[in-house]
Amino acid sequence: MNQAQFIKAHEQQWLILEVLLNSRLKKVLLQQAASERSLSGKKHLTFWQKKQTKKNHAYLQSLNNEKLTSLKPKLLIQADFPALYRNVCQHLSLAQSRRYSPYLIERLSFLVNEAHQRFYQKNNRRGSSVLASFIHFFSNSFPQIVRSESRWLWLRLRYFIYRLF
Repeated sequence: MNQAQFIKAHEQQWLILEVLLNSRLKKVLLQQAASERSLSGKKHLTFWQKKQTKKNHAYLQSLNNEKLTSLKPKLLIQADFPALYRNVCQHLSLAQSRRYSPYLIERLSFLVNEAHQRFYQKNNRRGSSVLASFIHFFSNSFPQIVRSESRWLWLRLRYFIYRLF
């Protein structure tokens, strides 16, 4: 497989990963898909819908990339980030072993590095202090535990009230 065939075979995956890494572009493409679905049968758009559609269209045109504008939003919604990351890592190693152009290797290594940073970033963005952990527990973890164990919680509460009287 020569370099042109390699690019043609895998460029769709690289574009999807680029979109997933670029949060603004992802937001624009998903908004565009949602507006196309919700407005498919409607003849008239509201002022804000027209404004948002024009803004999204202008942003996509500013990128001046036909491949990005032809990317189907359905593929973006169904994208599996870890699988794409693994595939692009494999594509990078293939490109390096086959000694494809430095431009292609640089593009793929940039994608792999960005995806690696996004995939392995710390989830705790508030810092690693004790106070941040405490706040995270009572704002996220504790309510989740209460919801998942609600059956036992109500049973114990009923037993406590019964024993109280």
